Amino acid sequence: MDHRRSNFDFRVDVARSDLHQTMTSAFTRVQHGAQLHPMLVMRLAAEALGALYRDMAAAHVQDPHCPCGWQPDATCDLDMLGAALAQQAVVPIPFDLRVMQPAGEA
Repeated sequence: MDHRRSNFDFRVDVARSDLHQTMTSAFTRVQHGAQLHPMLVMRLAAEALGALYRDMAAAHVQDPHCPCGWQPDATCDLDMLGAALAQQAVVPIPFDLRVMQPAGEA
């Protein structure tokens, strides 16, 4: 079971990395090629992801016997996608031991 879980985690990490690299490359190519503001290109990327969701959901509604088992639920799915976007978009605060308050004595 642990082997399957680690294999699953590995496949997810590879997919995440591949998508990040592909989307970064497409974003850079579009922004520089069209000379558009970064936030406009971000909005266009979000629109493209929304269109991809719509197309994949429509395909699964038309074929309820797809072996992947996904049953689209736009409300839940879009909430999950929005949460994932928000989680990844937050710039992390650097960890700095110099500004931490001591919690006690060691």
